[in-house]
Amino acid sequence: KPGVWDWCTANNTSLASVDVTDTTHAIFAGLTTPLSLFSSVNTNGVTTMTNWLIDGHTTLATANGGQDAIIEMTTEPTLTIGISEYSYAHLTQDGLDLIENSVCYLLGIEKPERTKEPEPAEIESNKHTIPVKSLFFYNGKLYIRHGENLYDVTGMRVRP
Repeated sequence: KPGVWDWCTANNTSLASVDVTDTTHAIFAGLTTPLSLFSSVNTNGVTTMTNWLIDGHTTLATANGGQDAIIEMTTEPTLTIGISEYSYAHLTQDGLDLIENSVCYLLGIEKPERTKEPEPAEIESNKHTIPVKSLFFYNGKLYIRHGENLYDVTGMRVRP
């Protein structure tokens, strides 16, 4: 949302895809380029980033005339993927796979192989080893559900 981010200027666009600038990066494994993130856009789609107030990022994808759309911080393990909450419901399979690839990349784990019935994987955090059955978004945040338990991406249980 414009005016909310304190490390750069966020620019909402009605674009549905990004141009990948580093096709060898692990988060783009198995994805096609240009990368279509949304099947349709509701108000805002891709959010681009300009006017950086901090140093130390690598541009991984651009949109809207070369503005940053996906970046990786070089000073800490952080990715910023410019997708608007207005269009989450319209993420393509490539958009969902990008998010899953990104989570696996940041956690330092291999992306689990897809089978007809998902097999549990394990994510190790600094506090827990969590068997994972599913990843999902709710209110703009990524959660991991295993059985009746709900975890955030740091491995902390948020609901028994």
